[in-house]
Amino acid sequence: GVGKDDTLATDDPDKWLGKYRGAGSLKDYRSEKWPQEETLTVASFQNLKLWTSETVPGSEGKRRGAEIARLQPLSDKAVEDLKPYQQRLTGLREFFVGPRVTIEANEDVGKKISEASWEDGTTFVITGSGIKETSPILIQGRKLRIDFEDVAPGLTLIPKRSSALWQKSSGNDSPALISVNQGYLEIRNGRFNLDNANKFHPDYFLKLDQSGFAFVGTQVEIPLSQANHFQGLIRWTGKSEIPSRNQGIIQACQLLAGNGIVADLSEGEQSLLIRNSLIVSRDEILRLKRVGTVPPSPSIIDIEQSTLAAGRAHFLVDCPASGEAKSVQFFADNTLFSGLKWEHSRGEGPVLLEYVGDPSLKSINWHENRCGYDDRIFQFMVSSTAKSSERQEYADVWLKHWGRTALRSELAKGGGVAYEDGSRGSETRIHPKTYRLKADSLAYRAGVNQLPIGANLTVSAPTAKKVEAKSPPAKAVPNLTPINPVKPVGGL
Repeated sequence: GVGKDDTLATDDPDKWLGKYRGAGSLKDYRSEKWPQEETLTVASFQNLKLWTSETVPGSEGKRRGAEIARLQPLSDKAVEDLKPYQQRLTGLREFFVGPRVTIEANEDVGKKISEASWEDGTTFVITGSGIKETSPILIQGRKLRIDFEDVAPGLTLIPKRSSALWQKSSGNDSPALISVNQGYLEIRNGRFNLDNANKFHPDYFLKLDQSGFAFVGTQVEIPLSQANHFQGLIRWTGKSEIPSRNQGIIQACQLLAGNGIVADLSEGEQSLLIRNSLIVSRDEILRLKRVGTVPPSPSIIDIEQSTLAAGRAHFLVDCPASGEAKSVQFFADNTLFSGLKWEHSRGEGPVLLEYVGDPSLKSINWHENRCGYDDRIFQFMVSSTAKSSERQEYADVWLKHWGRTALRSELAKGGGVAYEDGSRGSETRIHPKTYRLKADSLAYRAGVNQLPIGANLTVSAPTAKKVEAKSPPAKAVPNLTPINPVKPVGGL
């Protein structure tokens, strides 16, 4: 069971009720174990004797739970159709039961977190307002949470302007604003900006090695630029023996890589769970590379109710293949794949999936439901070793390759996706309307129960064209507060 700041694992009803006094009474507990089979069937539950409507009566004469005796086994076809979804990602977020430490943003957040041996599970509550500089944040061998105080509108952290802090060295060839080694980081309600105008800067926002992370309600931005100052937002390497540290969670976030990649996953078996988020990249969104043999378990990229916009490619995959074994599984539900809306966009439009040769293509599985594609998608799948300059159509390439079983209820009709701003615009930074659907767009009612697909963009975003270092107004980067976030798969 999980409380707000504590946990208890027990199968003893007395201990459970001693901890959570509102969790019923002893008569509600049954000694009979729940089925432990790897694959549960109707018969698994029909054999239970102490879990029937007669033995577990509800209030006012109403029954509790499903009427198992009336359940019918699934057909062979239904079982076959469901098999791919058995591998969807379950969110493994770590719990934080350590102390809460308040840090005023004026104190240099990075220096304060990095220079002390904080207790494992510590939560840092960041207070203040405006744009504040920070030294690198270094996390070694522990889990920490950074939580921006809700009452601090406009609080944004930027890298400290110092050449010494971001110099490359033999032990740090790609400096990052935040580095996590054999640990775990959760950021809640965070606001970060990596300014292109800063001569001295890190290569990445976050660098992870054998570590996991979770971003919740967080905004990270490298402003759109024609320059190539940054390598990207996230660089992730290594495999951990702790399952939650091979997983990244991005929930109700806005991530903008104005130059460089959003996430570079390599040399490990990392998986990503993305929920209700806007993710934009001038170049690629996700680069996934594996070397050597096919891993024992595939990387899973599980996306739901999100908007992904790329200038060059959404996904770049370079992975080995071996028979039926797959290196990477993609799942996408109610998600909008878009091209970058920017006056300096290069080329005809992005590629949805670029793979390095036929072995990489054979290493991929893709399943989607109720996803949409705007007219800026120029090609759906291309080999980096045999590129073409011809535009591709959804049915001719994407649907033909994956098949109707893998692709369901898609929106690939020309003009089916329309945005509120109605034009390419000339902003140098992302604006909420840039990827907000028009109410008369087909995509606005293409989701389940005729709800919109893509991210819920009822959020604030910066409108200034440049981040100034000196005394900016508190509203330069307003607080991002997702409204009614979609409940994700996996219990998050």
